[in-house]
Amino acid sequence: MKRGFLFTLSAISLNLSANTVVDFNTLQTIELDFLLDGQINSSSSTKDYDLSGSKSLFIGKLENTVLAGSTSADEKLIKFELSQPDTGEIHYFVGKLTIDDSYKGTWFSNSGGEGDWQINISSPAVYQSCNEILQAGQSQGDGVYSIQSQNGTPISVYCDMTTDDGGWTLVGSYPKTAPGGQLRVTDYSNEPETNPDNPTRLWLYQGSLSPFSAAREQISCAAAKCTDGNYAYADNLTEVELQKVRYSWGANDRVEQMPSYRDMPTCRNAYDPQATEFTGCVRPEYLDVYTTNSTVVGWQTATGSGYCWAARGTHSSGSLGSGRCGYNLEPNGTRWALLWMR
Repeated sequence: MKRGFLFTLSAISLNLSANTVVDFNTLQTIELDFLLDGQINSSSSTKDYDLSGSKSLFIGKLENTVLAGSTSADEKLIKFELSQPDTGEIHYFVGKLTIDDSYKGTWFSNSGGEGDWQINISSPAVYQSCNEILQAGQSQGDGVYSIQSQNGTPISVYCDMTTDDGGWTLVGSYPKTAPGGQLRVTDYSNEPETNPDNPTRLWLYQGSLSPFSAAREQISCAAAKCTDGNYAYADNLTEVELQKVRYSWGANDRVEQMPSYRDMPTCRNAYDPQATEFTGCVRPEYLDVYTTNSTVVGWQTATGSGYCWAARGTHSSGSLGSGRCGYNLEPNGTRWALLWMR
């Protein structure tokens, strides 16, 4: 006589590394039967398991049954066991990930039972920004996460999940080794920078900015988390305004898209909404005296002090890295700049 039973697993989250998460909330059911023939037969019962842990050990308990197991680092192999301490009966499960996005395998018990089993995996949630990950409760702290890019391909980006209420996606980096003179935002690399504490890649996110509504630019950075730099903030921005912030990182794009400083999005120099606002993200005396020009790169222009910007543009284009934020101090390869959106 063929028998079978169905287990439903819920709330399973396995950490693959400090910064990467495989969300096994997407594992719907584990189904098994009592006939070892390579096929799953009809099931007769369902049990819920609330699992937690890591790739090296996930566990769950229900009434008098305990489930414990692990996956391989690449998630292609899985093993776990169900045990009943009061009776001493143990079921051992081994399996692999198949091409139809299921885990399938065989099981054996110490009482002589055997059969087939299967776990069906529903499609995982797709996030378009770090803030979506944070709001979904899937944040594991600052680190590298996967988001969906404009063409539908996942990319790995750095997420700041703790500073300024968290949820910031790193969308641009200007390392201290890069010379000025970046004329177009399309001149930047499309390979994301994942080390905000000392970036080595000159990169700028080229995808749609529709998932974002806030911007944060950090310039003249020389310390981790840019604790020593100059900041520009703005929130409740439209996609067009966010595009202007991004265009500011190309010297020629900056002038073409924003001929006047009044065309540039207004910014604050602190996260506090009560902080001083700078129209055009520039010192007030610049608004009517100067127009934007290609000599610099970046959103903010000397909001705090002279010679302070993300990087040089057509003037002194060989100067390395971000500005040093002081009068007559050209970039000298000691500082970097970062662009974040949320």
